[in-house]
Amino acid sequence: MLSIPREANGLMKGKLLILIAIAINNFGDILFDLFVAWGLSINTGSFMGAVYVIGTSVGFRAFLSFFVGSFTDRHSRKKLIIVSHCASIVIIGLFGMLWSYIQSHIIIGVIFVLLNDISNEVFLRSYISLTADKFDKIDYIKFQNVASIVTRIIGIFGAAISGFIIQNLTYNFIFTLDIITFLISLTLFTMVKDNCNSSDSYNTNTSNNFKNTLISDIKYTIQYIRNSSYIKRFIAIMLILNLGYGFIPQVFPIIKADEFKSASYLGFIKSFLVIGELVGLVIATKFSRYISSSFKLSMTINFFVLFLIGVLQEKTIICVLFFIYGTSDSLTQPFFNYTVSNLDSNNRGKLLGGIDAIIMLSPSVGIYAISFLFKYNYLIGTALLSCIFLIAYLLFRSNEEMNEIVIE
Repeated sequence: MLSIPREANGLMKGKLLILIAIAINNFGDILFDLFVAWGLSINTGSFMGAVYVIGTSVGFRAFLSFFVGSFTDRHSRKKLIIVSHCASIVIIGLFGMLWSYIQSHIIIGVIFVLLNDISNEVFLRSYISLTADKFDKIDYIKFQNVASIVTRIIGIFGAAISGFIIQNLTYNFIFTLDIITFLISLTLFTMVKDNCNSSDSYNTNTSNNFKNTLISDIKYTIQYIRNSSYIKRFIAIMLILNLGYGFIPQVFPIIKADEFKSASYLGFIKSFLVIGELVGLVIATKFSRYISSSFKLSMTINFFVLFLIGVLQEKTIICVLFFIYGTSDSLTQPFFNYTVSNLDSNNRGKLLGGIDAIIMLSPSVGIYAISFLFKYNYLIGTALLSCIFLIAYLLFRSNEEMNEIVIE
């Protein structure tokens, strides 16, 4: 009878605990975000209250990305995850206690949301670095693909469940339930064995050598990017792709649904898109070794599919094309995960933060620019949207290091 080595069994248990914790944590975030947006919209009589909070939050989190990345490199990832969960529990508890006051003083709500953003960003960076440190490259890529599937499933059902809860239950129950999700996630993360090899010892040395100065981290990140043709090309590709990634899931379905004056059709498009993403992630997990081939295939399919979505008028075909786009786009996930796993493990947090701070500039630009082009000339907008993926394909293919990545 074959027995599973204790180390392998512990690794499998760690993966399962993290996946369950991520799923529960994600549901709590969805519940909180939807309730705040819906509550402020209803009680202020305008969506502008929610827009103000959400808009400020998005910009703040982009601003935070570099600073938090630098911070996580100097501390134990697991300890930061625990502290960030405790902070969220306190913030959400206070938010709930002051909810009646916040409804007429939105600025207070904004402050609480921004504080929670700090906690969430610390958790996210710590979680990414913890899993990248804990697993080898192929395991990390496969794990993140599975985690992405779990997150998307929670996104589909979590939003529907949260909507029902918000509609039918009191805000006291909602905040209590949200706190419970964080308590469960916190408990599960405390059960994960922290067996990172050199991160913690390096973090102590980093504190001494760099004097905890942000300027040193910025200089290090800039120098790292300058010295790596791969990372420079990766950033260029992501800046280009994010122009489309901001527009396609949020605006393009609305444009297509508006052609038929049907809000229900918008729901169908969104569903087909998310289902396609899930199918694509399953495929990406199966063939995660073939980094370059998967990415180039995705760019090629997206180029043609998005053009067809733009010019065709048949409802069923458009839904199928959005499904194909979702499937194809998920094939890029191994490339992103591979890049993360190859960053300097001792400085991964600050590097991820610095890179994100750069590439997160383009999604909002893409939303406004491409929307304007669609309004000005539909065909030009469609052509430009498709060409984003052609340009990304050419940038990827022309880099020798990227063009032939296969994990043995």
